[in-house]
Amino acid sequence: MAVILVHSPKGGVGRTTVAANLAAQFARAGRDVTAIDFDPQQSLRLHFGYRPGVDLSGGDGGEDAARGVLTERGVHLIASGAQAFALPPRPDAKDLADLPARLEDSFGASDVVVIDLPADGGVFLDVLGGIASVELGVMLADAASMAMLPAMAARQTDAERLFLINQIDDRRRLSRDAMRLLGRRVGREAMAFIRRDEAICEALAMLRPVVDFAPESVGSYDFSHLARIVEHRIAVSADGVAAA
Repeated sequence: MAVILVHSPKGGVGRTTVAANLAAQFARAGRDVTAIDFDPQQSLRLHFGYRPGVDLSGGDGGEDAARGVLTERGVHLIASGAQAFALPPRPDAKDLADLPARLEDSFGASDVVVIDLPADGGVFLDVLGGIASVELGVMLADAASMAMLPAMAARQTDAERLFLINQIDDRRRLSRDAMRLLGRRVGREAMAFIRRDEAICEALAMLRPVVDFAPESVGSYDFSHLARIVEHRIAVSADGVAAA
């Protein structure tokens, strides 16, 4: 099982959009992928065609519920609040103590599990970091994100780490400066970016991943490239575990 934790130091940076489109790219590549929404805002479902109010709770939480709803995009979706991984609104470490074991019991060795964490989901990172293959931190090219970067970079984890700046616009000096700052802080090999592209927003308005809505768009290309980077990091993580 390859677990990808998608996190952000604050809300409003497009973390859920990144998680959804990354999962869609893995599914398009033929991987058996499940996307899990641990954010109480329940926005992940929108990217896979489910409007607010549609019951995706999974009944009484049996084996089928543990894999979630199979979406038209080929991604298994476990919505926030689903019985299989039900959590209180503001869980602490005690509430999450058995979550790693529950995840490991629910998925096979070849599965990819993309988890959308709440903004500033530090307790989730602390608890799930031990089973994660990749931690993908999402931020914007703005002052607030850059101010939080040192704390993000200083966090200790055994997982492979990537830092992604979302909505990059090379025409803006702040975007260029943010990329340079990130490179100096974490190294270019740990960097990723998604360029600003209206197709990404339009895809969400149509309740679809951008790879389905506009497969030839800049956004679709960037998410495809991101999936390849993450796939490589999964392989590196697996090699490290095997060597240990």
